[in-house]
Amino acid sequence: MEAKLDIWIILFIAAAAQGVFLTMMLFIKPSKRQRPNPRQYLLAALMLAFTVTIAYYITYWTGTNSQLSNDFQIVFRLTLIFGPLVYLYVYYTFNNRFPKYTWLHFLPFFLVNILFYSAPLIWPKFTAYGLFNSLPSLHVLAYAIFCLWLVRKKGGSRWLSNIVFSFTGYSLSLLTYYVLVWTNV
Repeated sequence: MEAKLDIWIILFIAAAAQGVFLTMMLFIKPSKRQRPNPRQYLLAALMLAFTVTIAYYITYWTGTNSQLSNDFQIVFRLTLIFGPLVYLYVYYTFNNRFPKYTWLHFLPFFLVNILFYSAPLIWPKFTAYGLFNSLPSLHVLAYAIFCLWLVRKKGGSRWLSNIVFSFTGYSLSLLTYYVLVWTNV
């Protein structure tokens, strides 16, 4: 099978390459004089998740994803960790600590993956494409709205506002994409 390549795919390849570079720069440990900043690592983890997602989409658009294992479909559900990472970044910015039950924010990611991988064993003809794609987009939107509310309530910096507004734009774009897919537009 021959991979297709157009200007959009080239732009996404460039975006993924920049994501790899930025992720590496954010994960680099600061000098010995500086304390590691958890917010830096949260942004690095978010950038890594976005980069891996974009890289998988590139394989889908080029038609090379059929050569990948089905286990790589976990990338579709990486969207479930975008919201918690942004929320934890915002929370840590305001409180200089993590919330008490941080792990609960990542529970949907693990539960959906357990369901995705175990459901076909119980029900061999199980398909829930809509569930596994609609849930993450609604999950992301809920976190975006909550982060917007939090920044408005506590009056975040311009940098923090830009991050939250950008994430809200992403969540609205993701939801719009899936609405267009569901309605066959």
